[in-house]
Amino acid sequence: MGDKTKITGKMTEERKWEIGYKALKEKFKSSAGAGLIGKNVKREVGNISQAIEVDIDELMEFAEIMTRELVDETYSK
Repeated sequence: MGDKTKITGKMTEERKWEIGYKALKEKFKSSAGAGLIGKNVKREVGNISQAIEVDIDELMEFAEIMTRELVDETYSK
């Protein structure tokens, strides 16, 4: 990764979100759900929702969707 990446300014918002989602999903995989699997789920989601200023119910729904996708991916292999 030593060479410089050329930023073209042509990336769409949809592509940015797609890349961000995939990166977040990979982070979830490598850190056991970023603390979202286990006893402290609601506390962690509450802390994150405050930090990123997103409604806790929306974030819980997002976390559930992502967790289900990761489980499906893990066990479909």
